[in-house]
Amino acid sequence: MSIVFVEVLLTAGISFIMSRRITSPLQQLTSAVHEMAGGNRKVYVPEKGSLETRELSKAFNKMAGILADHEKMLVDEIGKATRNLSEKVKTLEASGRISQAVLDRGLSRENLIKIILRSTMELTNAEISSFALEEDGDCLHLYILRKAKNELQYYKVPRQKIFNRVMLERGPVILNNIDSQDCFIQEEIYAGGKISSALIIPLIIRRRLIGIINFCSSKNNFFSKEHIADIEQVINLSAVALDNNLAYKSLEEAFFQTIKSLASALDFRDPYTGGHSEQVMKLAEVIARANKLSEEEIKVIMYAGALHDVGKIGIKENILNKPGRLEKNEILEMQRHPVIGSNILQPVSMLREVSRLVYYHHERFDGKGYPEGLSGKNIPLGSRIIAIADSVDAMNSDRSYRKRLKPEVIREELVKNAGTQFDPELIKVFLPYFNKYFFESKNGSNKYQEEAGAN
Repeated sequence: MSIVFVEVLLTAGISFIMSRRITSPLQQLTSAVHEMAGGNRKVYVPEKGSLETRELSKAFNKMAGILADHEKMLVDEIGKATRNLSEKVKTLEASGRISQAVLDRGLSRENLIKIILRSTMELTNAEISSFALEEDGDCLHLYILRKAKNELQYYKVPRQKIFNRVMLERGPVILNNIDSQDCFIQEEIYAGGKISSALIIPLIIRRRLIGIINFCSSKNNFFSKEHIADIEQVINLSAVALDNNLAYKSLEEAFFQTIKSLASALDFRDPYTGGHSEQVMKLAEVIARANKLSEEEIKVIMYAGALHDVGKIGIKENILNKPGRLEKNEILEMQRHPVIGSNILQPVSMLREVSRLVYYHHERFDGKGYPEGLSGKNIPLGSRIIAIADSVDAMNSDRSYRKRLKPEVIREELVKNAGTQFDPELIKVFLPYFNKYFFESKNGSNKYQEEAGAN
């Protein structure tokens, strides 16, 4: 009986031990599967137990390793794709800003260069970017923008050898250890930080060099061909933008010179008012700048100042050049010239706003002017400015019936008629310029324009 019991007990013990050898690895394996499902990719199952459980554990560990590698690879690919997408978004945003600038014909060259430098600097992570433009002889016009600032700085520097190199190679140049390089990265210009590397890219359109963009970094070996690939699209668009801007400005300058020539030709009809249109244009610019108007507004006012009397082409010579005061019917005839001038200019699309200012330039602030009898702020601002400029130059010019007035008398007339003939706010802003820079001769007006316009 006791022998049978011992045998049963021994059999049970052996069965338990064998069961544990089998079930323990399986339990560990099951636990590992749950951990892996929970996100633990570093789980490991000891490879022990029976041959079958060891093989099973080994297979699991191998699978876990492969899964971890694949997950890491997937995370890396997602990260790379995200970075690429982020770069694409930045590129699209930069392209969008430059494309918008292309459409803005009133944008100055400086502001366009600033937009291009800011946009490309963000794509390259450069600390400083600059744009070099060759315009006259051996000098370069250099515009610089720093990452930490939003102010575009301008320098005129001697032409550098690197400029010739880029022109010759017609492609990007990467420079390292540039302390020993001969380029337009000069200590007196790029003061405030050490520059160790640079990426220089020409802007070329229709095989013509528009200018050169230069990116700088304090880190050596910072720039690579990847930077060039990242900004290639934006660089090409920048070349188009600058080419269009330069072409438009040239066309605009030619147009402006044509207007000045037309105004001068009109002035020759009246021996007493030679140069009057140009003087009104210059004086109107001074008043407009004193009132902090935009460049586009100033340009329109200047055109209107130059052409404000174009309608006199339709006035009879015997009235226009009468050596004395006009009769009532002659005054009414003369008062038609703003309407005639406006009708002449209105069909030209570029002169529509100019036409409007010319039409109203003889309105009075108190409503007693012509041709519509408008008053106060209902009169266009440009017309109110031209009214002051026109009157000042008229008082400062000899006439058949009187000599030019003294500056102090002209000033008194402006103050006396502020609020009646003239806009009192414009007179208030204008008087400090008048007092300091008023010209006593036609030639002196150039100084007046330069000094007052610079303030």
